[in-house]
Amino acid sequence: MLAQNSFNGLPLGSINGTASPNTQIKPFGVNEKEIGIELRMFNNRVNLDVAAYDKKTTNQAVPISLSAASGYSTTLVNLGGLDNKGLEFNLELIPVQNKNFTWKTAFNSAFNSSKVLSLANNQSQLVVGSPEFFGSIVHVVGLPLNQIVGSTYKRDASGNIVLSGGKPVASATPVNFGSGLPTATGGWLNTLNYKGFYLYLPY
Repeated sequence: MLAQNSFNGLPLGSINGTASPNTQIKPFGVNEKEIGIELRMFNNRVNLDVAAYDKKTTNQAVPISLSAASGYSTTLVNLGGLDNKGLEFNLELIPVQNKNFTWKTAFNSAFNSSKVLSLANNQSQLVVGSPEFFGSIVHVVGLPLNQIVGSTYKRDASGNIVLSGGKPVASATPVNFGSGLPTATGGWLNTLNYKGFYLYLPY
């Protein structure tokens, strides 16, 4: 990109954006199997949807951090292989329904487990982010996506935290604290309808 400033009458080049282009990036592919059931009962006052899935993704593109000296902060790379298995369900009930007032309540939840099957260039792990406040986000083959890796307190043989100048000393070896992705999510939504006026109460 040509910048507004010039040198000796010639326009200067500049970097547009913070993501470095990757000419080696490949399109990703998905192979998914899913089975589900849908039930409508009691004049649609009790409704249940349940679905289970098994999804395998290859060449998934993920951003990784770059050195600021490159002029960019991130670039996209192909992750390798990723396996996702999960269960989703939604239960909708209408406890009250008459001419003027309807109360509808719905519960939904999802459970997902992921596992990194492979990484590009046969790597065993790939650092994809280094938050300033703590550790790094790492993809590790054989483990769920987005592992949080960082230092903890150094301890002596008795298990006491080692201090230096009154401050705790960080451990020499990074510790894996597990995945930063939730394995379960859910919500509860109540909808109140009185003569065409709606009130939504999400939780």
